[in-house]
Amino acid sequence: MRSLLHFYSRLAVPVYRYRFLLWAISVAAAGFFGVSLFASAASETAPLGSLLVFMWSLLLLALGYCFVKPVPQVDPEAGFMARLASRIKRALLWVVALLATALCLYIVYLSVRAAGLIIGE
Repeated sequence: MRSLLHFYSRLAVPVYRYRFLLWAISVAAAGFFGVSLFASAASETAPLGSLLVFMWSLLLLALGYCFVKPVPQVDPEAGFMARLASRIKRALLWVVALLATALCLYIVYLSVRAAGLIIGE
């Protein structure tokens, strides 16, 4: 049975491989956001696209950095402290995975709302 931790772990490997590209996209999106925010001729919805690209790239970077290491397995043969440490790491990874999923759903919601604003303009 595969879990959310294994899904994010498999997703993190290719994302981590392209982390420098994602950092460049983040910096470019932040720069474009800053320029379009203070440009006098820009419309009100111009910074939305760059802000969403920035949020998506930062979310992917966070997932890549958090889940690039394999998920720790609980070894029944190990000592009590080793099992406890492994369970605590897994529990913290579950919290991070659930928060990342909630953040991803929120960014999807914001993307849909922003697309409606940009198309309706």
